[in-house]
Amino acid sequence: MKKLLKLIGVVGVGLLLFWGVLLFFGSSIARVIYQTLFYGKYNTMFIAELVLLLFSLVVLLVRHRTKICISNWQSFWYGIKRGLPILVVTFISLVGSVVGIVGEELNIPNFLSLIILAITIGMAEEFFFRGFIQGEICDKYGTTRRGVIVSIIVSGIIFGVAHLTNIFSQDLITTIMQVIQSSAIGILFGSVFYISKNIWSVVFLHSFYDFAIMLGEVNSYKDCVSNSNLATGVLIFMLIGSLVYAFIYLVGAYLNLQKRNLDKNISELEQQQDQEKATIAKKAIVVVVVILFLITPLIPADGVEDAQICYNYPPINIKGDITFSLNEEFIIGNLTLRIANNKLVIKNNPNGEEELIEMPEDIYDLYVYQDSNYHIILNANEIIYYGVVSRDNLEITENTFKKYDVPEISDIGSIKVNEEIYPIFKSYISDYFIIKDNTVMVISK
Repeated sequence: MKKLLKLIGVVGVGLLLFWGVLLFFGSSIARVIYQTLFYGKYNTMFIAELVLLLFSLVVLLVRHRTKICISNWQSFWYGIKRGLPILVVTFISLVGSVVGIVGEELNIPNFLSLIILAITIGMAEEFFFRGFIQGEICDKYGTTRRGVIVSIIVSGIIFGVAHLTNIFSQDLITTIMQVIQSSAIGILFGSVFYISKNIWSVVFLHSFYDFAIMLGEVNSYKDCVSNSNLATGVLIFMLIGSLVYAFIYLVGAYLNLQKRNLDKNISELEQQQDQEKATIAKKAIVVVVVILFLITPLIPADGVEDAQICYNYPPINIKGDITFSLNEEFIIGNLTLRIANNKLVIKNNPNGEEELIEMPEDIYDLYVYQDSNYHIILNANEIIYYGVVSRDNLEITENTFKKYDVPEISDIGSIKVNEEIYPIFKSYISDYFIIKDNTVMVISK
């Protein structure tokens, strides 16, 4: 009888613990995972990088280079050690990002989404640029000391030039600096990969670097954008900083290539000279890093704040009937409105004349609703144009619309709250925004 009661007690306690873990911890974890998968800020970027990762794996498979995925811990840590210059810069960026979000409530789904994205970027780009491109070039031209160095430099420059595509989403100056730094980083990563023979060390360095840079905006609905009207002083500091970091990466790559004897026939005198050069290079890195910290307080704070435009959306707790429309055209009075070739086309129905309204950005979607006036919403991806037209005066021009910066939008429409109607937008990660009192607000979840 005692054994039976003891068994019942143990089973009962086990069930209570099971249900407790399931209800409290399991549901909480499940909720976070669900929000990360469906509402994570970086999900669309993750899918794009995942496609590149799958492509890279196929290329490695076709070219019989999948053996690079097999490495040991010793070579991994050796590669991390040789990547010290990028680690120094990464920690500087990480400190800056952490300071920027101190005091804010961390958006956990966005944070987890960022981790997943950073890992995927590191794997996709390193498998492709180091594992495939650098491997192909080294196999053909890397049989000598000069061949190895040229192969690493060429593959690094290709990696940097690939970032030119960012010019479609940012200004020219930022893109140029990114190409310079990316080329130098690519050369450093290439040297680390060559001497360590471990792809996972450069994957970690790359992922950690991207994570540190992007962490500062993890809580925002829309990333900050560079201001094209930069003060001269700030612009000079940015250019100098970019070149300094590039210098650190290149010196780090030089040290790595000096560390490994690339030419077995090199003389003892040449080895000694290489060691002396390496010692000078190490001292140069230390001096440059110290100078970076010393000159940081000299950067004009006001200018730095003006260098980027960050968008903050005040929260609003609001509920109502939401309407999204897929109509290709809307009729207001005697006018028909539609989108053609990413322009707003207005047709005067009585005489059949058409007028083309050219906005500064391409227009993808149109929505119109009415109360005492006509309300016109134009979706230009990360920009919303919103205009109000009187029923008595249907004159529509470019000046009719006000411009609002928003995250990437998937749907536009209206929301009716009691007797009031407001424009509403749904982002690609299912956040809802409205325009109220000429301000874009995010609807609290």
